[in-house]
Amino acid sequence: MKMKLEKILKLSAFTLLCTSSIMAMMGENMTAGVGVTLGNSLQEQTWMDNSATEPGLNAGPLHGFGAGSNFMLSDTGTSTTMLDFRNVYYARVKTNTLGLALSHKLKTTSMMHGFYGAVDYTKYDSLDFWSAALGHEADVSGFTSNLNFYIPFGDTQTYSGSDVSGVGSPSAIVGTYGVDWSLTKNIDAVALSAGIGYFWNDDVKNNMTNYTLGAEYTFGKSMLTTGASYEYRDGLDSYNYGYKAYARVPLHKGFLQSGMGMMGDKDSKLYKPMKRMIGTVLQAKEISCPTGFTSYSINGASTCSNTNPFDAALLKQGTALDRLNSEKVINEATTFESNQTYFIKENMSYTQPVTIQPGARLIIQNGKTLAVPAKGTIIGSATDTTKVVIANQDDYYAAFDGKKRKIAANAIGRTKASKIKVAGNKAARTRFGDDSDTPMLTIVGNAKGHFKTRAAT
Repeated sequence: MKMKLEKILKLSAFTLLCTSSIMAMMGENMTAGVGVTLGNSLQEQTWMDNSATEPGLNAGPLHGFGAGSNFMLSDTGTSTTMLDFRNVYYARVKTNTLGLALSHKLKTTSMMHGFYGAVDYTKYDSLDFWSAALGHEADVSGFTSNLNFYIPFGDTQTYSGSDVSGVGSPSAIVGTYGVDWSLTKNIDAVALSAGIGYFWNDDVKNNMTNYTLGAEYTFGKSMLTTGASYEYRDGLDSYNYGYKAYARVPLHKGFLQSGMGMMGDKDSKLYKPMKRMIGTVLQAKEISCPTGFTSYSINGASTCSNTNPFDAALLKQGTALDRLNSEKVINEATTFESNQTYFIKENMSYTQPVTIQPGARLIIQNGKTLAVPAKGTIIGSATDTTKVVIANQDDYYAAFDGKKRKIAANAIGRTKASKIKVAGNKAARTRFGDDSDTPMLTIVGNAKGHFKTRAAT
């Protein structure tokens, strides 16, 4: 028994010694730090625009908290090989990004350059996205060039209906391919940078471009670094401008101590992780819309609308109000498809017959009108009992059912009293237009919560 106890004690001491040695060795060959970020960069804006977390989130900004560690695998004095781990969490959009990169840097007589390969995981709300990143860094004549490529992989992720806070069909979200390039000039403790990025996917409505100017300052040996950047971008339905402010501080300097600090050593860039984006730029897939409507995605829902649902934000940037009071005229036959939501925020007039399939949902802004030809227009079906819903923005609605509500496939255009179910009210009787003397049927969104149908010549 005594010998057994001695063996256990010796084994425990040996294990403790080995563990301490490994920790000490790793401590000398690693760095670790934390940071905070605030802003609405292109990547963050796509997260806010599509998030089902809360309505109105796209106005931002997002707050993020990050941590990172670098592990030195090889250091010859003229080359380094490092493992770089980074993690940033954004509580407001329930998004967590993790990145793991393997990099190799080499110093020659004329320049310093390096390559990396990385795999990133983005937990976006309840959805999962994976991407790979490849990049190159070169330091020539006091300028540092960083070129990065981003490659998404994995399946399209779709919100469930119960998660969606917006009105419409649950959005199908995809990662985008991307490339960005930046050029940085270090002047003592200040780093000035300029960059450009381009992101695309065949399934999304618009490709995205961003242009960035930034600066950061490192406070001496403490290595506290603060920075900010300003961004102009094209391709989003929301904001065309963005910014980012950040600060980071080391918790453990490891191999950056004793002359290999971030500043003051001309070879210190051998020991820095390469500059890149962590995580994925996300966008919703474009949905098919009839003439006069465009696919938009907001709050986790995709709809067809004749105006931009982000207009409230765009108007702050100087968008004219004139078009909101105009009438859009469509000179071709149009179909509003089943199980799609259509926002009508401008006066719309169709000169050719319109078909509104069972299951379609039309939301008309208060005071706006939808005018369709009485002759040839079809609302719902005489055989399919799935309702066509026509609602105003306050969610008062009329549900049309070709079988039970007596709005048959050919009912529009006849002088006929038909029942309409209105939310919160008794069934009302409404007269539709006649082919000969009232050629147009106009549906008006009424702010009082009632729907009017009137003939318009």
